[in-house]
Amino acid sequence: MSELSVIKDILRQQITGYQALREVLQKERRYLVDLKASEIEELSKKKDLILMRLRLLEEERLRIIERFRKKIKTEKDINMRRLYEITGDEELLKLRSELLSLIQVISELNDFNRILIDRSLSYVRNASFFLDSQGIKAPQHSLSREV
Repeated sequence: MSELSVIKDILRQQITGYQALREVLQKERRYLVDLKASEIEELSKKKDLILMRLRLLEEERLRIIERFRKKIKTEKDINMRRLYEITGDEELLKLRSELLSLIQVISELNDFNRILIDRSLSYVRNASFFLDSQGIKAPQHSLSREV
């Protein structure tokens, strides 16, 4: 199997991974709005697994591209646009476009979810300060701040 076909296969796997991440972030948004803590915790575990897989795929893609760069004997770094310019493979542009689109959506979802989490933490802190000022001791819970 040629380096190019391996790279395209990895890109397809990355697209699938980013689609799964998008779905998890969409669910996370709903759970944050509905204040479903246990579901959010489960999604956090799924998110970690997806991100680990995406990191491994990216490392593999970079290794294959480096091998391809050495094979064609160029000193220039090869990104996906440059790879298209070298190979003329139109599918690379399609895969690149799909990845960029998914990454943009994921970034927006992640930013929105972070805002929801920050607001929720602010409400909890304010309520806790109010209760403390009234001499009422609120139960202590550990709150994680993962997004």
